Amino acid sequence: NISLAIYYILVIVKGWKENRVSKIEKYLHALPIVAGLGTGFAGLALKLYNGAGWICWIAPAPNNPERHNPNYGIFRLAFLYADAWAIIIFLAIC
Repeated sequence: NISLAIYYILVIVKGWKENRVSKIEKYLHALPIVAGLGTGFAGLALKLYNGAGWICWIAPAPNNPERHNPNYGIFRLAFLYADAWAIIIFLAIC
């Protein structure tokens, strides 16, 4: 979403032409991929992923004490909600 929003801001608001946008297009594609892989691999390294109802997400591990991370709530906030609010604030400023 952020890459598409940046693209629209550059083209519609700033009046960039397609040849100018094509120079930064690789970064617009890399931004969500790097963010997703970064949080995904960080969650794996920190052993945060467990069953959370019908999905596998950052959750406590009730039956496996060595995989239990007491800070799972903070990681949920950091990996999902902080990113979402950062995007919202960035778009509000632009």
